[in-house]
Amino acid sequence: ALLNSVSANGYQIVVGTNQPTARTDVNVVTLQGKLPGYGVEEKLPTIALVAHYDSFGVAPELAMGADSNGSGVAMLMELARLFSQLYSSSKTHARHNIVFVLSAMGKLNYLGSKKWLEDQLDGGDGGLIQDASFVLCLDTLASSDGLYLHVSKPPKEGSPGAHFLKELKSVSETMAPSVAVEGVHKKINLAEEVLAWEHERYSIRRLPAFTLSSLKTHRDMKRATIQDLVETDVEKDSLQSWVELLSSQPRSAQLLVDKHNYLLNTLKTGMNRYLKEVKASYLTPDKRDPEFVFYDVTKALVNVYR
Repeated sequence: ALLNSVSANGYQIVVGTNQPTARTDVNVVTLQGKLPGYGVEEKLPTIALVAHYDSFGVAPELAMGADSNGSGVAMLMELARLFSQLYSSSKTHARHNIVFVLSAMGKLNYLGSKKWLEDQLDGGDGGLIQDASFVLCLDTLASSDGLYLHVSKPPKEGSPGAHFLKELKSVSETMAPSVAVEGVHKKINLAEEVLAWEHERYSIRRLPAFTLSSLKTHRDMKRATIQDLVETDVEKDSLQSWVELLSSQPRSAQLLVDKHNYLLNTLKTGMNRYLKEVKASYLTPDKRDPEFVFYDVTKALVNVYR
């Protein structure tokens, strides 16, 4: 509405800034950790939980992304805390490995997940993930009272993915009847330059994967707006603290390329508190044929004249 008002009334918009130059010191970080299941780790099934931590908006330093995807990261960290407590007792230690991944560059075609998968599956480190029961991606979970499980290929009857969807619906009906759970099937369009959801990166590598979101479509503008700020009453202290941290600072990908970034160090510290074998993997753009280029200008003054 604001843009339409400005463009319809003959305003002139002037942005004053220096000529941007491409950065050459880019190191994009993806964090991972795990909770080994009860038994021989290599012989147990594995579930992976994934959330990208960056945000997107027309003004990088105003892109807080409280919901997209601050809510997904906050949920992943809370799940890590809860499962670490369950896995600390032999009575509640499940016979499943759980891998937690905070991926980079979700707003740039999920390149963080792409690089992480290449390292895992093509680099000989595949171990747990290559035979995963399923991969669950968490993306924008606080926009509505509905939950949508986006899939590229519907899970087969009796498969772990089908059981998860069935249990999710059952829990919703019992614990939160106002929250509707619905499956959404969308085939991967390889002709498109940008993938719709993060799970598609995993589905392309033939891993059973889906994205849980409160958005019914990937085209929802809530995923790319500087107006995505905190407007929620979260009661759980640990969950609220993560939401407040994530929504208090911009998280555009080009602002998070420093290895010593405060937010990334805080997320890594949180993962180390609850998970085992936490490590960081780095994505550096190819010098000759880069998939992405970041520039050094991320903030400018905008003047509007009539």
